[in-house]
Amino acid sequence: MVNLKKIGHVGIRVPDMERALDFYSGVFGLEISERTEEGAVYLRCGPDHHSHVLYPLGQRRPGLDHVAFEVADPEGLESAANFLKEQGVPISSGPGPGDEPGVARSLRVLDPDGNRVELYCGVEQISRHEAKGIMPTKIGHALVKVSDLAKAEHFYIDLLGLKVSDRLPGVATWLRCNPDHHGFALAQAKTPGLHHTMYGIRDFGEIERAAGIVKENKVPILWGPGRHEGPGSAYFLYFFDPDRNIVEIGCNMEQIWDESYLGRVWDPEAALGGAFAGPAPKEFLATLTG
Repeated sequence: MVNLKKIGHVGIRVPDMERALDFYSGVFGLEISERTEEGAVYLRCGPDHHSHVLYPLGQRRPGLDHVAFEVADPEGLESAANFLKEQGVPISSGPGPGDEPGVARSLRVLDPDGNRVELYCGVEQISRHEAKGIMPTKIGHALVKVSDLAKAEHFYIDLLGLKVSDRLPGVATWLRCNPDHHGFALAQAKTPGLHHTMYGIRDFGEIERAAGIVKENKVPILWGPGRHEGPGSAYFLYFFDPDRNIVEIGCNMEQIWDESYLGRVWDPEAALGGAFAGPAPKEFLATLTG
């Protein structure tokens, strides 16, 4: 089994790089760390070199390029590679020098739906100095839609070592690798891919400020502001980027310190409730299962 520290970043492919960059840098407030000759842009919200990557579309479909998790050190990365090879997991690159700037060493594998999953160690640290837009402070989690929830659970739980925090049977599973209630989640869907990426901010006052910023910039709000009555119990606001990728900001997520905790089972109404925002709207549910 692999020992993961945290979710590190999400990479997405976009059809219009400058439009996406205007949103993620100008409105959302991520800071550019690096641009490559191939056209990729690496952005950060804290000291890690990047927490979000924008790739030009090229010949591929828009949406998820990869999700990345940090491991402790090179030895942990080598151990993960050996274990995953033994389990028959397809290796697309590594372990070796990082495939992207700001990362010392990395390993890329494929999950059951063919999504690329990166494991890495040795991320470069950079001081943040710009102050604009929403300005999240950390990447919190990603929710990925999968074609077979049971197979995905086996990969992410039994092989990558994520722990179950909560389940909505047959619909979604919330997973963790540190005390944050979830750093990753899975949802059964018709079409595999990224559902949303969540970024943490300091407090609910910052969510209210963010709501004003997105409205001022005519960014469509999907759900919120509110507080999840189900898994994680975090305050939230969901909205769309220019390519209809869903972005969430949140704070005050439940913390799980008990290593023996086995996770709860929820019913749909309770899991998808939202205090002072109402239950999940139909559009949110359609994006989750579609």
